Amino acid sequence: MIEPDNYTDDEGPEQIPGFLGLIFDGNAAFEAALAPLKGFDFWTYAQLADELEAVERCIVVDFGSGATELCFDASSVEQIVAAIPAVDALYDCPDDQGPAGGAGHVLVKTDGFDDSDVTRGALSLRVALDADLAAMATRLSES
Repeated sequence: MIEPDNYTDDEGPEQIPGFLGLIFDGNAAFEAALAPLKGFDFWTYAQLADELEAVERCIVVDFGSGATELCFDASSVEQIVAAIPAVDALYDCPDDQGPAGGAGHVLVKTDGFDDSDVTRGALSLRVALDADLAAMATRLSES
């Protein structure tokens, strides 16, 4: 597999085999296989968790092999998305950046998985995230 730093600025990380998207400063751009996660409000999710002083979230997701408990920091989009077994989040910090440079994560398919595996995993994760977001919203409205 190509490491994230092994691409040129002209090519971009999109040329990495199995490319699924980018996360930069908490903002995500997903390719079609991760479409079920498009529109999920990761920012609101993190803010509600912070308001409840429960930033470390644990949710139960069934990726097809039985229920699995996932625990992650609610503000870490890369941790959340990389919890899908078919997805890997590779840290990317391009060289030769100026003072306003930054770093992010390149999302790629894990070896041995295909787009349909990614989409099924994203659907399962989205259901669990939606339920957790709704539960946090309810808890906040009741307090």
